[in-house]
Amino acid sequence: MRKFGPLPDPSPIARPHRDLARGRRRDTRRGGAQPRRSGCSSRDHASVGGKGGRRTSPGRSAFTSLGFGLRSAYSPDVGGSGSLHPSSDPEERFRRLSEAATEGVALHEDGLILDANVALARMVGYTVDELVGQSALMIAAPDSRQRVIDAIRSGAETPYEVEGLRKDGSVFPAEVRARVIHSGGERLRVTVIRDISEQKAAERALARSEERLRNLIEQAADGIVVSDADGRIEEVNQAFCAFLERDRADIVGRSIGELMDPDELAREPLELERLAAGERLTRERTFLTKAGATVPTEISATALSDGRLQGIVRDIRQRREREQLERKFFQAQKMESVGRLAGGIAHDFNNLLMIILGSAELIRADKGNTDKLATDIVQAADQGARLTRQLLAFSRQQVLQVKRVDLGAIVQRGVRVLRRLIGEDVALEMTVASDPLWIRADPAQIEQLLMNLAVNARDAMPHGGALTLEVAREAERAVMRVIDSGVGMDDETLSRAIEPFFTTK
Repeated sequence: MRKFGPLPDPSPIARPHRDLARGRRRDTRRGGAQPRRSGCSSRDHASVGGKGGRRTSPGRSAFTSLGFGLRSAYSPDVGGSGSLHPSSDPEERFRRLSEAATEGVALHEDGLILDANVALARMVGYTVDELVGQSALMIAAPDSRQRVIDAIRSGAETPYEVEGLRKDGSVFPAEVRARVIHSGGERLRVTVIRDISEQKAAERALARSEERLRNLIEQAADGIVVSDADGRIEEVNQAFCAFLERDRADIVGRSIGELMDPDELAREPLELERLAAGERLTRERTFLTKAGATVPTEISATALSDGRLQGIVRDIRQRREREQLERKFFQAQKMESVGRLAGGIAHDFNNLLMIILGSAELIRADKGNTDKLATDIVQAADQGARLTRQLLAFSRQQVLQVKRVDLGAIVQRGVRVLRRLIGEDVALEMTVASDPLWIRADPAQIEQLLMNLAVNARDAMPHGGALTLEVAREAERAVMRVIDSGVGMDDETLSRAIEPFFTTK
């Protein structure tokens, strides 16, 4: 808190001679009225004349010409009934209203305080008697005194702000409103002073809050754009400018549609009406940089309380690149598995072809049991067809064929492929229920599921281990379990195990 020392010699504008007030009170006593503690008499008013002499305007109160539009004030019934009656004394009406006011009120002539209310005295730490007869500059901080002098000299009635000065030297922000009145030929000034410390503190707090918000917006990684209801941009943050490789001045004032890919905008126009109706929309939009390059983004837009529109813009170039890489990686994983299967499948197909060719040669030579040879050919062909379906299922090029199948039988058929897939270091054990476990599924998808789980289990056992398949009936459910002796998953990996494209490889 700043404090100032004693008031220096007052400005000549005020002519603050306490003997004026004393002389005024002597005139009042000569008129037969009792002196008032806080200043002006209803009988006489003393002021400084044009040449410095004192003149008196008897018989008329300065307060009768205030002209504030005050309709009435009340005073106790002199009869003792306790009721209130409108006071006929204009000075008394003014005094009662000014004393009831929470703002400081002072009456002065050319800067000389003639009267003041208790609220002003409390505000500045003086008594009313200490204020009366003093310069108005006494309660103005040094930096504000010239502002007060200018207002008094010009007779300005426009509110203005100054720093008030208390008796203890501390300062406070104040708002001053004044009105010039004429009473008995004298030009007086009624000034209302309001302590705006709380208002200023609130303004500073609001400014700090706005600055923090501004910093948060500017430092945000996402672009932020605010437009009017027609989509004309009013505000953007630095991230949005960086996305588009444009200066702020090149963006503000333009329609947001001007910055977007025109072909995309023609296919998918802006939905400003829906936003204005209160909907929150999230769309993928392509913007254009200053050089014409495309910037894919995701915008979450909504209407603000003042009718403007706000959009949070996220640059999704990295996300799209990551998704593309993930798809490529996933495809590479599938091709790796296909490569591992190729050797075993080629061997199986070779065995099947040997059976088919051998049986066909015997039939052609008319040797052996023709019916049994034909059966061997059909079985070998069926096995080859199953291998083909497994490959198609793995590549996801086969239309799903959901039907009623025995889960245990599917698992048993897939064991031969699994043995070749997991390698010799992993022991494969299988327990299958003796009774059929009927389910509705695509057999190729179940076989694919088994291969995926087997590959993951193999990778979790780099030094070998055991892989166990269990197929059982539990209550009314058919349950298949795939258990390995590998290292398992930690909590973080387990929590993301079902996310699309998630992998630890």
